[in-house]
Amino acid sequence: MLEVKVFVECPALEKLAAAISGQNKSVDMPAWCDAVVTDTPVNPATNAAPAAAPAPMQPAAPMQPAAPMPGAVPTAASAPAAPPVMPPVAAAPTYTVEQVGKAGADLVAANPGVMPTLMGLLQKYGVTMVTDLKAEQLGPFATELRALGGKI
Repeated sequence: MLEVKVFVECPALEKLAAAISGQNKSVDMPAWCDAVVTDTPVNPATNAAPAAAPAPMQPAAPMQPAAPMPGAVPTAASAPAAPPVMPPVAAAPTYTVEQVGKAGADLVAANPGVMPTLMGLLQKYGVTMVTDLKAEQLGPFATELRALGGKI
């Protein structure tokens, strides 16, 4: 299992968290932050401030889209959306009886204790030997053989 830990340091957010939790009543926020921190209590049931609370900040005026330039080429945003292009999918590999048989023999030679498991796998496919497998069974059998440690 792979474990990845990511640590992000953001002093502005740390100060904001401290102000919200009541640890710090005075917060110097950076210019890019539009948050307003007040000491006004909030009713947890309604998540609203009392009636005498200061008025909330007014939202900034919405941005107007720029007028297109004469002779401009339409962008992807103005063109109808094309269906996503799916990458080609490779066909499943095909295996021969010889490849599967060699992989099974090499596996047993390297680890004789796997023989009962390999015999159970053959029984699962309704055969007693690899040469009895049907062509359509070779791929799934090879996948399970690989899961046991076979090199194919």
